[in-house]
Formats: sequence, C-alpha cells, structure tokens
Amino acid sequence: MRKLSDKTLNNLQRDLQMRLEGEVQFDSFTRVFYSTDASNFQIEPLGVVLPRDEDEICAVVEIAKEYGVSVVARGAGTSMAGQALGYGIILDCSKYLNQIHSLSPEEPAVEVGPGVVLAALNRISAEHGLMFGPDPASADRATIGGMIGNNATGAHSIRYGLVIDHLLEAEVVLSDGSVAMFAPLEPHSLKMKQAGENLEAEIYRKVFTILDAHHKAIRERWPRTWRRASGYSLNYLADYSPGVPAVWFDEAIPYPPTAGLNLTPLLCSSEGTLGILRRVKLRLVPKPGATVLKVLSFDSISEAADVTPGILETQPDAVEVLPRMLLTRAREIPAYARKMVFAQGDPAALLVVEYTGESVEQAMSQAKHLKGGVLLEREDDQADLWEVRKAGLGLLMSIPGDTKPVTFIEDVAVPVEKLGDYVRRVDAILQEHGTTGEWYAHASAGCLHLRPMLNLKSAEGVERMRHIADAIADLVIEMQGSISGEHGDGLSHTEYNERLFGPDLANAFRQVKEVFDPEEVLNPGKVVPASSGFGGKGSLTSNLRYGDGYRTNSPATFFSYAKEGSLASAVESCIGLGVCRKEDGLMCPSYQV
Repeated sequence: MRKLSDKTLNNLQRDLQMRLEGEVQFDSFTRVFYSTDASNFQIEPLGVVLPRDEDEICAVVEIAKEYGVSVVARGAGTSMAGQALGYGIILDCSKYLNQIHSLSPEEPAVEVGPGVVLAALNRISAEHGLMFGPDPASADRATIGGMIGNNATGAHSIRYGLVIDHLLEAEVVLSDGSVAMFAPLEPHSLKMKQAGENLEAEIYRKVFTILDAHHKAIRERWPRTWRRASGYSLNYLADYSPGVPAVWFDEAIPYPPTAGLNLTPLLCSSEGTLGILRRVKLRLVPKPGATVLKVLSFDSISEAADVTPGILETQPDAVEVLPRMLLTRAREIPAYARKMVFAQGDPAALLVVEYTGESVEQAMSQAKHLKGGVLLEREDDQADLWEVRKAGLGLLMSIPGDTKPVTFIEDVAVPVEKLGDYVRRVDAILQEHGTTGEWYAHASAGCLHLRPMLNLKSAEGVERMRHIADAIADLVIEMQGSISGEHGDGLSHTEYNERLFGPDLANAFRQVKEVFDPEEVLNPGKVVPASSGFGGKGSLTSNLRYGDGYRTNSPATFFSYAKEGSLASAVESCIGLGVCRKEDGLMCPSYQV
C-alpha cells in the first residue's frame, strides 16, 4: 500500500464521509482499537468504516481503489492469525449489516447479512427446530461474514462439516466495487455469465481455466484431511475432498450442499481477499432430538488420540479433548468449579464423546458402545461441560507473567489415524526447544489445538517461535496434513502455503487472486503474499503486538492490581477473544458504550 500524505488522507476521509451515511472514523483511538484481533499481531489502519447498508460497501471499495489503499473486511475481530488486520481501511459490517432477511423452514435455508452473529441466527432458527451446523466456540460473537471468510467450524465438524458445506449462494462486492452473485449455474447459464464485459465475466472465464490446468496437482498435493482452512478451496470446485466422514452422505443433509457450477466455495477460507459479502444464503440443519455425553479418562493426550479412530467407528457427533491444565484452571474459578461434576479424579486428559438421536434411548444405544467413563444424560450437566470446554482458550491463555501460551501452530489438522503419532512428535519438538504446551479440542477431526509457552517480549522467544513453526510445518507436510485446520492463514500461515501445497498450486492461488483482485485492493497479504512482500516470508515474526523491545508504562493507579501484578499485566490478560462483544450476560463496559 502506498503511503498517503496528510492532505491525501484528509481527502480520503472527506470523500468517504460525503458518499456514506455510515460511520467513518479516522481518529487515533479507533485506529488503535482496530489494530489488533485475537492474534499475535498489531497493525494500525488508516481508518475504520461501519457501512449502514450494502451499497455503501461498494462505495468504500470504489473510493479505496481510487486512492490506492486496501480494504480489510472485519467481523467480530476474533481471528487468530491476523486476518482482520491491515494498513488500509477496516470495513466493519457487524454494527449495521446484521439483519436476518428471510428464513425458509421448508428448504431449510436462511438469507442473512454478513454482520449477523451466529448465536442470534441459531436463536431464530431454533424456533423452527433448526440450526446452523458449524459451531465455533466463539458463536456468541462470531459473525457469519467472518465465519465464511475463515471457513469456520467447531466441535461437531465430523457431523456437520465446515461453513463451505452449508453456503448456498453469496452476493459479493468485487474489487472494482461491482456486485456479483455466486450461485449454482447450469452450463448454459455459465456461458451467458462468461460472455459479459465486466469483472464478474472475467472471473467466470478464467477461474475454470485455472482449475482445469491444476486438476492433477490438486489430487497429488492437496492435504489428505477434510479439516482444512489453508489456501483457496479449489478442491471443492474439483470435487475432491479426501477423507470426508461417511456420515456427511446423509439424505436429510445432502452433501455437497449444491449442484451445478458454483463459485461460492472459493469465498470460504478466502479471508476477504476475493470479495466482500453483502448477503448470503445458508443451509440450515435439523436440531438433534436428544443428546448424551460419555466422558472418558486417559493417562496422556497421545493415549486419548490413539483411541479416537476406534471411537469414530461408533459414529459420534463430537470427540473433544480436555487436558488436565484446563480442568485445573476451571476448578480455580468459582463460576466454573461448580460445573465440574463431569471430571472425576485427576486424569491427564478427558475425551468427551457426544451421541445424538431422535430420542434419548436412540442416543443411549450409541453411547453403550463405549465402556466405562461418566455418562451425562441431563441437559444441565451437558451444558455445564460445554461451557467449560468453550471457555478453554480463555482459561488456558489467562496465565499471568510474560511467558504465555502463544498462538501460531495451534490448529494443525492431520489424518486422524496419525493424530497420536503427531502429538508425540510435536511434544518432542517442544521439548527440544525447551518448552511445553497444552493440547485440547477436536480429536475427532485430527485437529488438536496447541499453544507453546513462549515469551514473545524477548528476541529469544520470537526466534524459538520461528524454529518451532518451521519444524512443525515440515512434520505436517510429511503427514499430509494442513497447517491450518480451522483458524486460517492470515499473517501467521500464509508464508507456509507454498511449502504445504507445492509451487504449482501456490501459483494457482496467485492466479485466482489476480483474476479477482488485480490491483490488490482486498486484504492483501493473506492466503497469497502481496506483491510488496507483505504476508510473505518473515510475516510470522513481523508486526508483533509485543516482540523484542516491548515496554510498558507504570502509571500510578488507585487499584492495587495485586492479583494481576500491575495495570499492564491486567491489560495484557486480554487476548482479543471478543467475549466482550457477546449479546447477553456480562459484557465489557467499554464495548457497551
């Protein structure tokens, strides 16, 4: 992005204010407020725009292109790889573009704006016995737009897949400010689209040519796991998703969700680099009639991982790992301690296995395949367990001191039959570099979360992060996994995509980006490195929120902050998870203002 003079910056702000009824905020407080997300990075943007309607998205992109600056679409800011950060204009659609436009229980499907929060969508859908399948732990603040950009999923991915498996249609603002509609097309309709003279026609002409040229590379180099958020989703256009669970092929929830030629899969995991969503149509799924949980204890994480493939043969809806550290932290907090009836003794790890059915008896018949453990039949007990599980990241990350769990290789996915070996070999890598980490989350999908303990305020800590990331990337490629199985590329993982997919597919990604966004207006440096080098080699250790040389002031305070150690330590305990944005219960007072 070119550097703007003060005069040009003022003109940019003026032009935006003249064209828009939405909020245009270029003040220093707002820029700093939007300079972080839930990642390790900090980048101050030029300004922030909160559009009031869909057409204002078009206006923002047009003006940004005219001035040669980028546009970064942002939802709740819960991205863990830096996807929502950039030097240009941040476009926040969460405040005004949060309408549920229509819901059709018969299809069943729903049409929504990009700023709709998943929990709000599920509350409305539940009135019809429906829900949205993918369920990230951040559901009470995650927006649909952000979930699509990230190809989000959650604990129940083995049953419901990822967002890409439920996106039916999308109305998108392209990089020139024009609007395109991506939906299933018959061959004759595709030819009509390709005959046009606009950017949408160019996209339809070239994308399928790029796909045809790389069919062989997709089958040879694509990660052998369906749980993938790395790269552009060319494999869906090529009808190639290795290892998808058999349960997806269900008459009640057809897979794949659409027939015909459809470019919507490219938007999933694109991180706003190909287009900005105006509104989308999503498939809904029936809510389960009844649920039971089986909680099994293990002496190690790797032992729990080793038995997971066998458990999957019983067709559960979820298999989640809870480590000892998470359980210990939960017991230290009164609000969670009273919910811990499911945790007996002091196991190194718990496996939480969920079964569903039309009745409790049907769900119980599945759970009986697993011997031993604790059975949770009551809804209240199950809700308590899931509340502790969803608080897992916050509980683990709230460790005081400069050495903290660090997000950078936390969402690797490998074929589930290799998960136990992966855990053991990564533990050895961490030991070699003098640190440890806690494993938790999605055993069912071969996607256990891990955050090594590092001090990123020191040069040594930053260097260790680089060495660990490189070693684990090599291991993931050896195991034919995906460097990101859930949280996306952003600034953490984009530089690894060429190693992961190989030069041929990395070139295909670049070609796709060039077709959609030839002037790099839309979130440059994510998924594909920018021509300036932003997002390329070295990005993992650049633009760090802390980093070597980070210092804090020590102002006099009325409160002692004895528990936290200091005001600075209290501030640093916020890791950007966005829980302050949730729509109910306790909220951050500053967000309510």
